[in-house]
Amino acid sequence: MKFSIDKLSLMRELAFIQLSVIEKKSLTPALAHVRIEAAGKRVVRLTGTDLDQTLTCETEGTVQKAGACALPARKLLEIVKNLPDAPVQIETKANDRTEVTCERAHFRIAGLDPKDLPELPKFKESAAQLPPDVVRQMIERTPFSITQDDPRYSPPGGKSIL
Repeated sequence: MKFSIDKLSLMRELAFIQLSVIEKKSLTPALAHVRIEAAGKRVVRLTGTDLDQTLTCETEGTVQKAGACALPARKLLEIVKNLPDAPVQIETKANDRTEVTCERAHFRIAGLDPKDLPELPKFKESAAQLPPDVVRQMIERTPFSITQDDPRYSPPGGKSIL
């Protein structure tokens, strides 16, 4: 796999996946990785999961060679944050090694075989579109479900353990 992508696009998608589904301390190393797939001529797809939720983001890039890799999400995001504002080239090498290059910066990252990541469920392509005013009404009608009580646990008898 080999492709180039705008730094800000890559950083935005990685941060979104990192904050949404990648756990800080995962017992399964594969869950701390993001799957990066380059397909067609312009599509770069990033996928992360915690087995309960799966998030897939697509962005545009320039794909020279299609393929996939799995890289540690946190490490890749830290590298991309510190790169200069220029296109980032990502290329997979032998033994699941990946090179990230941007101007004079050059990094080699050890990843996983994408086949080692958990299999994601396949869904039929169907998207639901809701008008913004309907979503706003749905959000406005949910405050009744927020508790006004103290969220701390109080054992029977009233003595607090804190």
